[in-house]
Amino acid sequence: MYAEEFRQWRECCSLTMRDVEQRANWLAELLNDNKYNISRTWLSEVERGHVAPQLHKLCALLIVYRLPLGDFPRLCGIEESHIIKYQLRTPLPATCPFSIYNDELVDGEQRLLQLPRIDPAFNGIESSTEEHIIVGQGAVSLSETVVYDSQDLRYAFIGTHDQRMAPLVPPGAFIRIDTRQREIVNGLGPDELRPLYLVRIGNQYRSCWLESTGRRLTLLAHSLSGSQSLIVRNPRDVEIIGRVTGMVMGLDHNLAREQQKCFTVNHSRVLDPIIAQLVAESRETRLRPLVDLNFLRREIASWGIGPLVLWQHLDHDNWHLGYIGSTDWMAYPRLSPGAWVRIDERNKQVEKGPWPNNYQRPFYFVKVPEGHTCCWVERDGDDLVLVPYPGSPCLHRRLRYGKEAHIVGRVIWAATRLIDDQEQFKSDHDHE
Repeated sequence: MYAEEFRQWRECCSLTMRDVEQRANWLAELLNDNKYNISRTWLSEVERGHVAPQLHKLCALLIVYRLPLGDFPRLCGIEESHIIKYQLRTPLPATCPFSIYNDELVDGEQRLLQLPRIDPAFNGIESSTEEHIIVGQGAVSLSETVVYDSQDLRYAFIGTHDQRMAPLVPPGAFIRIDTRQREIVNGLGPDELRPLYLVRIGNQYRSCWLESTGRRLTLLAHSLSGSQSLIVRNPRDVEIIGRVTGMVMGLDHNLAREQQKCFTVNHSRVLDPIIAQLVAESRETRLRPLVDLNFLRREIASWGIGPLVLWQHLDHDNWHLGYIGSTDWMAYPRLSPGAWVRIDERNKQVEKGPWPNNYQRPFYFVKVPEGHTCCWVERDGDDLVLVPYPGSPCLHRRLRYGKEAHIVGRVIWAATRLIDDQEQFKSDHDHE
């Protein structure tokens, strides 16, 4: 290892030496092992080439910097589940690629994904809640699912300080990148439908719109973000990783601010749920096989295996799952058909405007006579007005509140495909 690489890794993540010290110490606390502690003095010596890192400290640096690990953590006695829990709950300030798994971790039938058991009758045509989708819990070997995965997909987390595409792409969002799509597509259109790319310039990763004019390349920021666009005179200085074709994002901005405050003010409040979950998972459980992979195959082919790996490390106790069917276009193009949403059933109160922009306005999951829909809503006397997102082909609907329409809850999180996938998504359903 070259000392310069250690410094570049840290700067790529926008971390100070104090940040690295604090994050490594949180990892040591999670694992209850002081061998993973790192001091600023020691890190400074490493980056100047005066000290070679020992095994456990090097492992801590790789985990903090989100670098590919292979089998290395196993040599230190760290399970992958601990790594993912730690990384999910300690977001970085900068946008960085995120490694979900690699070939070395696929070990026959030994590694299992604990996933919801999908009702074989669920066809994805109509919007539905989890009570109509999930019929139990089960497990499937990773090797059985990886065969449907695309090797062209990459993932990244948008940094907590990366505001350049907010509020379209909020900080903390998890994005999927198709590395086959690197050609720059110029042109104007609705923000939600413009091609979004992940690029690398120097040691920094950025999500942005791209515009090529002559010998110049412009990295465009969102007009509402307050960030400056960047003009690069030599396009060869920019590496286009690929086009962003899927995004997992939070939609409850108040909750996001509270979680960020919780993270920055008192890290013990973040670590406590992790430790509690690790204790719960230490109990012996009996894993049941998933009986039908047909639906999961389509999801894996579209999203890749990454979100399914992350799924098993999330806390599902305080929220419910919903699915936007292929015939439900009320929230399009912000939330596309085929999107999975997280519903807070404790929040059914219709929030009144005005809102600073369309991205701040809340979506609700609503039960209607023909099933469910995801949309904006308004109260008008005894009626509930279902409001489509601007650009949606749908019309307003007025239903009797409490009789014809019932609010299931507020949508606070969504995993949505972007425009190119919609064409494939509609094609897939046309054949079903």
